[in-house]
Amino acid sequence: MSTPQLKKKRVRLSPEVRKQKILESALMEFSEYGYGAATVERIAGLAGLSKAGLYAHFSSKADIFEALLTQVLRPPFEAEQWRLLEGESLRDAIDRFIDVSYERLLEPGTVATLRLLIGESARAPDAIRRWRETIVVPYQRSQQAMVAQCVAQGWMRESALTRNFDLVSAPTLYAALQFVLLQDEEGLRQVQTLREAHRDLLYELLPHPASSANPD
Repeated sequence: MSTPQLKKKRVRLSPEVRKQKILESALMEFSEYGYGAATVERIAGLAGLSKAGLYAHFSSKADIFEALLTQVLRPPFEAEQWRLLEGESLRDAIDRFIDVSYERLLEPGTVATLRLLIGESARAPDAIRRWRETIVVPYQRSQQAMVAQCVAQGWMRESALTRNFDLVSAPTLYAALQFVLLQDEEGLRQVQTLREAHRDLLYELLPHPASSANPD
């Protein structure tokens, strides 16, 4: 008598988990083939889905690419984190800003997605424009508004940095470019050197001379 074969029970994933699996598969596909040569069919296959199953979550390859940018390249440091906690100084807030920003920079998914952003921007301009409008621009505005409050409360001195707060993040972007281009031990050393120089720069230029270590 032959032994009956047991049917493998299909595991149903939640829409959120399924979307995450699609995005992980898309990052592998885009990284290997580039945006132009990547196919929805292969992304679906990597995610364990049919093409129709993938379209139940995303409408197009551009939609997947935009969702990937939105998830991975979301600014790690929220504006509210500049609010000083009880008993801490602006120097502590600067440490948080530097540590969070550079730790995110070195994550493999961030490096791979930044490489895609640099290399494939001309092939998906609408997706990148929407990502910038929905993620980057609101972040810039919220940071600028929070810094204006810090200046008004006497925690930071008014300067070119506080009037144009994008300049505070600029060294991080330069470090990201260095690491994406090199991505070796030399690149990692450069990032660490830039990280500490960036920290020292903000220690020197952001605090208001008259501010106390623990402002009200």
